[in-house]
Amino acid sequence: MGTRDSEGTIAVAEEQTEGRGRLGRQWEAPAGRSLLFSVLLRPDVDPARLPELSPLAGEAVARAIATVTGAATTVKLPNDVLVAGRKVAGVLGEVRDGTVVLGIGINANVSGEALPRETRLPATSLLVETGKEVDRAALLVEVLDRLEQAYDSWLWHQPGRTALVVPVPEAEPIVGAWRRAHTPSGSAGMPAHVTMLVPFVPVRALTPTHEADAREVAAGRARFPFVLEHVERFEEGTLYLAPEPPDEFVALIRSFAERFPDYPPYGGAFAQPVPHLTIASSDDASVLARAQAAVEARLPIEAEAREVLLVERNRHGRWVSRTSFPLAESEPPGAVARSVLREHRGADEGGVEADETPADT
Repeated sequence: MGTRDSEGTIAVAEEQTEGRGRLGRQWEAPAGRSLLFSVLLRPDVDPARLPELSPLAGEAVARAIATVTGAATTVKLPNDVLVAGRKVAGVLGEVRDGTVVLGIGINANVSGEALPRETRLPATSLLVETGKEVDRAALLVEVLDRLEQAYDSWLWHQPGRTALVVPVPEAEPIVGAWRRAHTPSGSAGMPAHVTMLVPFVPVRALTPTHEADAREVAAGRARFPFVLEHVERFEEGTLYLAPEPPDEFVALIRSFAERFPDYPPYGGAFAQPVPHLTIASSDDASVLARAQAAVEARLPIEAEAREVLLVERNRHGRWVSRTSFPLAESEPPGAVARSVLREHRGADEGGVEADETPADT
């Protein structure tokens, strides 16, 4: 991989004869039996944080292996993935001029006889541990998916990151405890909200012009009522409340995206982001079930979108409000227009398909 390659470039190899692990240890892999690849990343963060990416990748690999094979995996920091105490995969991160290359190797279909003997940790393979060959292409897809999710979350929670969000204080008494316990952003001080743009302009690049433009966009939209009365789930294990009707949120998101084309919603990862208020994110289905039951018992929540907050992640890792951009006064002013909500409840549910959106925002 060279300096001209773009972020996210992936190189896959069928064989490794001169591989190098941590502390310069040699690492070889027979042809056609392992999953060997490298991923190039160019994170715009403090260089001191870059070593965090190797263990992050190790966790992603461990989760992917568990998902595809059912094997119980553990991570031995900083870069070993184990099954039953034996090494099945490794990650090596190399940093140069702000660019990180993550080299990942997984002993997929290596026979017991072909495994190395003189190693720091006893070696194993997925074939040895499960008794059957694994689809390497399917495993690669799962690893990359897990790695992308983990990397995006890691970037999102770096100091100096910003976002535009609509706070929903009416929901805080009902979802706040769940968010603080089961979402990274909630545990870092982010209030209940519906996301507009994330990531937004980093603090170091933020100018008064950016803030003036955001203020103008917000002032060009009227306050609007909405109701939260349905708990839904995204596939990756995120529980959320869907604001109804969603149209005003969709229009507000679109207005900000048009004004700030360099900062599309969720980095442009989704063609049609789904307005949502995250309740909890977890791989534990029982956690999500308890959260859903507790929240549903206190629905509906009637709310009003009044302002857009510019929030930033400070050097202590906490989300704090930098400034507020009020929406224009609506008619009638003040209280939520309950007649609008009643009209919505009586109308046919059109909705937005909840098949595209990130996890914790």
